[in-house]
Amino acid sequence: MPISADLQKLIDDFGKKPGVSAEAVTNLTATINGSPALMAQLNDVVTKGHLKGFAALTDPNAGGAYRSSDQTMLLPLKGLEKAPGGTYNAGNMTFVLGHEVQHGYFRGDRATALSTFATEATAMAKSPAAVHDYTTIVGKMIQTNRDDEAKAHIAGWNALVGAARQTKPTATLEDVYLLSPGRAGDFMTRSGTAPNFTYAMKADLTIGADLSMAQSADNIKAMGKYYFDMPGSQARLGHNGNSDYANYYGASYVSFISQLEHAHGKTADGSKPAVHLNMTQLKLNESLMEQNGIDLGANSAGRQPYVDISTSTPKPGHFDHTKTTHRAVPINSPLEALLQDDHSHVRVDPRSADHADHKLFSGIREKVEGEYARHGRSVSEGDLDRIAAGMTLEGKRNGITSPDHVALSVDPVTKEVGKTAFLVQGGLNDPAHVRVGVPTDKTPPAEESFRQLDALNQGQQPATPAPAKEQRQAQSM
Repeated sequence: MPISADLQKLIDDFGKKPGVSAEAVTNLTATINGSPALMAQLNDVVTKGHLKGFAALTDPNAGGAYRSSDQTMLLPLKGLEKAPGGTYNAGNMTFVLGHEVQHGYFRGDRATALSTFATEATAMAKSPAAVHDYTTIVGKMIQTNRDDEAKAHIAGWNALVGAARQTKPTATLEDVYLLSPGRAGDFMTRSGTAPNFTYAMKADLTIGADLSMAQSADNIKAMGKYYFDMPGSQARLGHNGNSDYANYYGASYVSFISQLEHAHGKTADGSKPAVHLNMTQLKLNESLMEQNGIDLGANSAGRQPYVDISTSTPKPGHFDHTKTTHRAVPINSPLEALLQDDHSHVRVDPRSADHADHKLFSGIREKVEGEYARHGRSVSEGDLDRIAAGMTLEGKRNGITSPDHVALSVDPVTKEVGKTAFLVQGGLNDPAHVRVGVPTDKTPPAEESFRQLDALNQGQQPATPAPAKEQRQAQSM
């Protein structure tokens, strides 16, 4: 099945937009042609009217996005151009396209769910009852988001598998992994040491003989756990890049019900009802949502009281207005914003081929792994990421752009290997070489090093997290 005429027109139109190079168009076309599964998805989504164009993605931390308001897929231009100017990787782009196209399919279901949420929340706000418990209403919407993101990720997997099988009809899990380790790593684990790695799907994920993954209830549930429920240190969403998915979406739902309560909340005796939320059940955190931005609308000068009913002793709290502006807005504005959400949620880190530091990180990681193997030692995948991330950060701080050498320390007395890992740019015997060392047992988790690397790349020093009140004030400026 070739690229349809309608899809080809969207690609051609993309190529006419400012900043889009001929190379970007060529690589986009090659990516689509390289995976029959992806091509079928894109042809179908265009035919059904869920995809009406491609455009440039401006968020440097996102690998791709889908804009529901005009059914446009946003793609990183540098991610479609090869090195040295770009970061194009066919496997990674295949996954991104497959993931984002699924959001197009889900657009109608999501709009219906939001409409139901608005109806139920409005009825709750207008109720004269003394307690307005929004736990179930918000929970259903967060579950909708969980299913949406899980389905999108499964679609990305199937597109990646399609590319692997196009190149090699007898493709194995290893072949899929090697196309895009960062993306495939969300679905499978790699264990052992080079060259004898073993690959296995994560628990509760099931694939067919052709390696494709069905959008079954069990797979969607498991992918929701592995992807949507990942901690904020890995998801790295929101204004400060520290949010998980539940709190990323939850901030908008809290904004909506808070504005409803301000407009309609009144008990039979004329007092304000108590807003209840089971924060633990919903996996919500007041501070994270406020960092993401809560919009109290016409009540922006005030606060929205609520009661966390997670424990036997309910805990009172307040949501504060933390948007960057304080102007009054229509009651439906948070809902409209949700309908227009770009799904540009997946932040890329150096494990992704889309990241500017991917070449540095992957080069360091490969050499660290090789050094341990040279000393007859093995190191887990997690520790490899952690050590390589720490070395990438220190290397960048010291102006290293090329990981020419990696060496592990050897204690002359105990013969302990690898207490310190050294990164060298230049010749080992060159007095002008640049060298940095990191203590391997004290290097922080990879996600923390990546966070600091983002701050360094943006010309900022990573700040120590401030108390919630100070953070809210900073975001309101």
